Amino acid sequence: MNIIVPIHLEALRVSPSSSEQAKTALYDFSLLGQQPTSAMGDLIASNRFQNAQTRLSQEPGIHLHWSVPKAYTQGVQDEKTGAVRYPVVPNRWLIIRYFRDNVKGTDNTRIRIWVLESDAHSTTEQGTQSSTRIPWMDDARDLQGIQSNFLGRKMDLDSTWAEQAVGTLTSGVGLAAGDVGFLGDMFQATFGYGETFTAFYPNCGDVLGLWDTLDDYFPNPNMLESNTDFSASYAVMGWVNAPEADECNKTLTQALAEYQALEDPKPDFPDYIKGIVEQTLEWSLSSYDTLTVANAGQTQAVMNGILSDVPWKITKPGQPVYPTAVPSVDKVQVSVGNNTAEALSAYLQAVEGAQPGDGDAGVTSSMEWLLNALQFNKLQGLSAGDTGVGQLQEFLHGTGFAGDQGGYIWSVIQKTAEDLKNCLLYTSPSPRD
Repeated sequence: MNIIVPIHLEALRVSPSSSEQAKTALYDFSLLGQQPTSAMGDLIASNRFQNAQTRLSQEPGIHLHWSVPKAYTQGVQDEKTGAVRYPVVPNRWLIIRYFRDNVKGTDNTRIRIWVLESDAHSTTEQGTQSSTRIPWMDDARDLQGIQSNFLGRKMDLDSTWAEQAVGTLTSGVGLAAGDVGFLGDMFQATFGYGETFTAFYPNCGDVLGLWDTLDDYFPNPNMLESNTDFSASYAVMGWVNAPEADECNKTLTQALAEYQALEDPKPDFPDYIKGIVEQTLEWSLSSYDTLTVANAGQTQAVMNGILSDVPWKITKPGQPVYPTAVPSVDKVQVSVGNNTAEALSAYLQAVEGAQPGDGDAGVTSSMEWLLNALQFNKLQGLSAGDTGVGQLQEFLHGTGFAGDQGGYIWSVIQKTAEDLKNCLLYTSPSPRD
């Protein structure tokens, strides 16, 4: 059984004549093993982000990038050891593209399917067909042996594909040229590039994203700007190849063991598992009745994202036709708040030209207050008189700030003779037979 988890999917259209530029990956790991560490300024993220740019036209086509659910990117720190454990990120992806040519009247549709082995890595680009580089050491004790490997293997699913047997999935130590290893449990949200690994597309192209060159329909990239008019739709599905390593499966398996250890009478299993899923994974399922004691331990998550009808219409180089007006910097409006909800409320009040209320009497007359109450499910209490401006303000403050243990302050005081006289001697009672 699978739990379908929606993910956010975005596409970037790049024409061969585009003059736009973009930042490159935060680190250039290709330098590893090629020159002394002291000379590798491009391994300093701030330096590289400030200076390193590339022309988008070097990679024409449609670039996809998708998000990874928070349950797979949030680390948990061990209170005893201090070590942070991150879940294994979904490492197998199935991408389906539906192409429709609006110029041709017949034979104008095409389907292409890819399989992405995101944790596959190789010492050569030929092994993975990916340009994303990661740092790699065959021996963690040999700092001089650090090198860069290519991460992510993209394959056309034009024939059968099957997951390799568990025994052949190796971490990749001592890979020969062209051989492929798999990161397995090491494939985590902070791998290689730190916290920006999953979020910044140049760090994870063909790993948690895909470059569709459209070469199956346009063998020459310049054909993309020769009176073209088509649309492309994409469906993306991802999962962890080892079910027992999937964070969803781990959570459900642990919850099942704890449920079975409860004394009778036990709560209904759907009600019990609902609390676990919503609290631990922070997901809300459409129904929990299908999760049972019999199948919960065999359930894992499948990520799913759909992007429909990405338009592409270019009459000639340099003259694309946009479905909507090109955004102008002059028209960008910014609103600032402690969180997204408060920023939206402030923005709408400013757009409407409403004036902020003042005092308890102003709560119901202030659009910003009312919108905040609506978004945080406090409107009902406000209308019933149970919530006033002070209570609402305190609640909103709590959404952006929270208290935390700040440690202890110890005072050392000299003990005097008078203190010793006032001390009480306590003797524990003897145990009775």
